Amino acid sequence: MNNQLIPDDEILRKSVSKWLEDSRREQPSADFTDRVMNQVHVVVSQQGTHAKDAPSGIVQLRRDLIHGAVAAAATYIFIQAGVLGKILSLNTTVLEVTHFIERISGYFTF
Repeated sequence: MNNQLIPDDEILRKSVSKWLEDSRREQPSADFTDRVMNQVHVVVSQQGTHAKDAPSGIVQLRRDLIHGAVAAAATYIFIQAGVLGKILSLNTTVLEVTHFIERISGYFTF
């Protein structure tokens, strides 16, 4: 292993410290709060005008039932096709890769 590629701990610490100090100085513009609050006010006032266009309770209930039926059907198809099992087995693969990376990282000093 070539230790010249790994930065000295002191240099790294100073670089991170300088970056943190510089990032603290960054502040939003003076009118940022006013612009955000004006946009919030516009959105809230627009929502109030569209309240009468909202669907009735029966229409909303029907829409929710259709969405639930589609989700249940898709889940059933995923289970039958074995896709769900493959998705769940990805977690095991990720854990194996993570364990491998942890073992490899033991050979490097940072």
